[in-house]
Amino acid sequence: MPSNEGSTIENTGQLDAVQVRLPSTLSNAFVFACSGIVNTIQTQRNMKIHIFCGLLVALFMMAFSLEPASELALFVCVSLVLSAELINTALEAVVNVCSPGFNPVAKIAKDAAAGAVLVVAIGSILVLVSIAWPLFSDLNALVSQVKVFAIPAATIIMSELYLLFFKKGKKSILYALAALLSLWPFIQNARTIASVALAGALISISALCALREKATVA
Repeated sequence: MPSNEGSTIENTGQLDAVQVRLPSTLSNAFVFACSGIVNTIQTQRNMKIHIFCGLLVALFMMAFSLEPASELALFVCVSLVLSAELINTALEAVVNVCSPGFNPVAKIAKDAAAGAVLVVAIGSILVLVSIAWPLFSDLNALVSQVKVFAIPAATIIMSELYLLFFKKGKKSILYALAALLSLWPFIQNARTIASVALAGALISISALCALREKATVA
């Protein structure tokens, strides 16, 4: 089995140079946690994709007035996927600090972390399909829902795509407001607060990332 002793000794100076921030208060801990989420969204393409897909799931939950149990299952699935991606990003960062050069053991660690995200994502998709399949079997009901929510859904989707993937600017606030206001018809149709909170949180965090990225560039 390959040994990491050489790389550990070699990178001791780099580890010592890392500044560790210890949260002295609960508010600081919350700020650091939010900063980690924002940085992951800004730097990781896959996290942006997960955020976008999570918003689509939230819209689906509200548009079809899912049962509370189904909403809870999907809410947990989205939370697990996002959490797995955060853990994957954190692990990659630690591995990069400890082993900046190529190391087969480090590669195993990164691949395993990415595999964990894939497993959670596939499981979440299967849960979504099992819930959505009976709904899509009724084409008339499906068409009627599409007619009601087509315009607000399109507004939310285009706004979220802009906030996550396109050039940022002062228009980010307008896009975020347009997305949040377009949630109103969905909110009226939602059965629980879980889907509403999920959609609002994902749009808000995307807007925060867009504004923070603009401020950083400026």
